[in-house]
Amino acid sequence: MRLGLSLLLLLGCGTSPALASDCLVLTRPLAAGEFLHGGMTARTACESREPGLPLRYDRQARAPVAIDAIPSGTYLGRLKLPRERVLSAGEPLTLVFRRGPVAVEREAVLLLPARNGESAVAKTADGIVFSLPLMPSSNGGAK
Repeated sequence: MRLGLSLLLLLGCGTSPALASDCLVLTRPLAAGEFLHGGMTARTACESREPGLPLRYDRQARAPVAIDAIPSGTYLGRLKLPRERVLSAGEPLTLVFRRGPVAVEREAVLLLPARNGESAVAKTADGIVFSLPLMPSSNGGAK
């Protein structure tokens, strides 16, 4: 299932009144299929040109995702981005169930894009589908 619209986003500074540093530049390469978030950008002065970016908006994740690879340093213009990383469908997760002193961990794969603190839908190797809150793990990943 492919969510979102496939289109070439043309976003830039436009004519709305704003600060000269309201625009963004990519601080690291973005791979095709990877979600763009605020942690991979820096503020920059707005340019008069409209950047033609190979991005599409994924409604499920509520974030732009790269259609093609985008190199570091690419001018993004003015975009509203999620602050934290959006996990893509297919990413491996560890499901952790805790009841009192007992903890059970199971490896699973994310079925839909998700963000920390929100409900995530994941499937285990034996085919069981779970919907649980996505919480960051102690090593910076998600559980």
